[in-house]
Amino acid sequence: MSVSPELKEARNTTRDLVRVLLGKPVEVEGTESPSIVLLASLSVKANPELAEDAAGQAIAPALAKAPNRKELLAELDEAKPEVLVEYVLGRAQISTRTRYNLACYYTTLGRHAEQHRDGVYELALASLDLALAAGGLTEWAKEDPSLRALRAERAKEFEAIVARHTIAPEAGGGDEGAAESAAPAPSPAPAAPGIDVLPLLLELIAAEEAEGAEPAGAKEAYSYLLRGKKRDVLVLESESPRLEEVEALFAAAAARDRPNPRLAIAVGSGYKGPPELPRDGLRIEFRPVAATK
Repeated sequence: MSVSPELKEARNTTRDLVRVLLGKPVEVEGTESPSIVLLASLSVKANPELAEDAAGQAIAPALAKAPNRKELLAELDEAKPEVLVEYVLGRAQISTRTRYNLACYYTTLGRHAEQHRDGVYELALASLDLALAAGGLTEWAKEDPSLRALRAERAKEFEAIVARHTIAPEAGGGDEGAAESAAPAPSPAPAAPGIDVLPLLLELIAAEEAEGAEPAGAKEAYSYLLRGKKRDVLVLESESPRLEEVEALFAAAAARDRPNPRLAIAVGSGYKGPPELPRDGLRIEFRPVAATK
């Protein structure tokens, strides 16, 4: 099977990013594990013959020691998709984005692994259920091309999971509804970004010759920082950016120790605002990004 140039480039670029991230002493929270799972999915898409063994390992893992960071980095070019995923599953914590990417990975396996199809689809549903519990990805899961096979093959289970994590309208009318509304409402889970900023990060890393993307701290106005050779690039994830966010991002950029940083605000593909916002010679870009894998 020939690999399309686009798929080959995506796989190689993702592998390069993973290599940079694994070269750091500790996991880059929010970036490393989702990228490794993405690499596993792209590896299967490029070589579907790998799917059956990877699916078998997913369903009934062999008693083998998962590689550590140094070992995985050393064998990254030849690492099989199941080895990549074993490494991620061995982490102390698994993020929402990683769970979502795992659902996409297991769905990809199901498309190509006939013998273990039902089993990996079960894993995909379980991973999706955990991912959507945090909120923010439910609407995209209904359209994500990476989950198309799961939506088609396990439609009832898929729809039940999506429905469970979709915010229902408030109940109204009648004494029963009034009694229910009197009870204190549970605190909503924090909403995760409904877009996948990874493709934009990969593009910016290549364009700016940056070594990788560092997630920002909790007090920062931006989501990621790319340390380029000539300038920094600050990236903000936002479904619908507000003026306050843009102002805070500008303030963060002005405080950087490198001159002329570039500001890229990753917005949903439905964003209708201006593509750029001039501000004192500083380039602020709004980059529509679809939540694709």
